[in-house]
Amino acid sequence: MEKLVVVIVTYRRNFTDTPSANLLLKQARDNQITLVIYDNEKVGAKVIGKNIINIQNNSNEGLVKGYNVALEVAKDKGAQWLLLLDHDTKLSTDYFDELSARLDSKQPVKAILPTIISNEIIVSPLESDKYISLRTSQVLQPGQFNGQLMAINSGSTLSVDALQSIGGFNEAFPLDFLDHWLFWRLNQIDQPYLILETQFKHSLSVQTPSAMSTTRYASILAGEALYYSQYNLDEFSNYRKHLMLRSAKQFLKFKNRQLWRMSLKTLIQLRRGK
Repeated sequence: MEKLVVVIVTYRRNFTDTPSANLLLKQARDNQITLVIYDNEKVGAKVIGKNIINIQNNSNEGLVKGYNVALEVAKDKGAQWLLLLDHDTKLSTDYFDELSARLDSKQPVKAILPTIISNEIIVSPLESDKYISLRTSQVLQPGQFNGQLMAINSGSTLSVDALQSIGGFNEAFPLDFLDHWLFWRLNQIDQPYLILETQFKHSLSVQTPSAMSTTRYASILAGEALYYSQYNLDEFSNYRKHLMLRSAKQFLKFKNRQLWRMSLKTLIQLRRGK
């Protein structure tokens, strides 16, 4: 039985140019992982090698399609774990060493998570027993955690059994807020999380909202509105309050005037129940 399938989703980027490519290829050659490369809007030649599955798309299908393909690979191979990676995530040998040691734990856990730092701020994992904010959410320490948390997709190693129990990845979220939905569902499973000592850096676009394109922001708005209006209903009223405050901030501070209009339009639609 294999232990670990790793999926990396690329977008308009040659896999061999990604920062973790050499390490992942070595892990595959050494029979440590099965590597699934899911290329959206392919730009490079197909990667062929031992323990490698490379799927190339002419269009951009987001993250969720690649994740569900990799989950099927993991199920077919009898793998216990699925590691999610973005194409700009840089892993280290130390990370794989610590992760490998934890994969054999006799205590069942639903996910194994590193600490992610973006712009010198810990952004994942964060406690999520209330509305999530990078400014106020509680940072979690390494070790076992039994409460509710939120983590970003990249770097998360997920129990295949846990993923199967929630029906895989929700294709209503092709990209944005897929991670929020995922951990909201995992929080409902009565097993602990395991947080690693390892830390690595990952850039989050939401930390520079004033520089965000309207296309990118539209995707985020659609994802979060769906998540809070259809799934995490306990935080729906808090989300609407934060969206109203965000719209006001965008009106007062952002040069891109479309952003506050988009926020306000979404807020009005949510209040009308549309």
